[in-house]
Amino acid sequence: MGKTKIDKIEWMPIPNISDYEVSTVGSIRRSSPGKSTRVGRKLRLQITADGYCFVMIRRRKVKVYRAMLEAFVGPAPDGCEGRHLDGIPGHNILSNLAWGTRLDQREDDRRNGVQRRRSDCLAPGSVRAIRNALGTLREVGQRFGVSHTTVHKIRAGLRYSDVG
Repeated sequence: MGKTKIDKIEWMPIPNISDYEVSTVGSIRRSSPGKSTRVGRKLRLQITADGYCFVMIRRRKVKVYRAMLEAFVGPAPDGCEGRHLDGIPGHNILSNLAWGTRLDQREDDRRNGVQRRRSDCLAPGSVRAIRNALGTLREVGQRFGVSHTTVHKIRAGLRYSDVG
């Protein structure tokens, strides 16, 4: 992926979260004095298992891309969700974000060559093979392109119990 040129970093207040701001490059900071956080200091970003950045504010998980879209673009239109146009969930640059429908997201994924895991659509032969495969849950999951949790649920009969 090429580098994105940033001319100027702008900050906007995060709607519905008083005293915090988000930048056009995905940083979040406290904007007014508080008990636990110095003004202007950027909060430490954390990353979810599927690659999305978030911060904790008042014991609440705030997704960075969503805060950016709400601050700079406005609230999500009905039936829309946040999209990373390049398909990379941790690439939080304002020019890479947009509101769109689930169909828009699928088209982005297709264009970017992103394949989302869909463990809910395994072929019956794969389910039987997972049940009989040797190795740890993680090893089997990697072999079949599913999570170790999915392997556990299949083996415990919690998923695909209808497959003989």
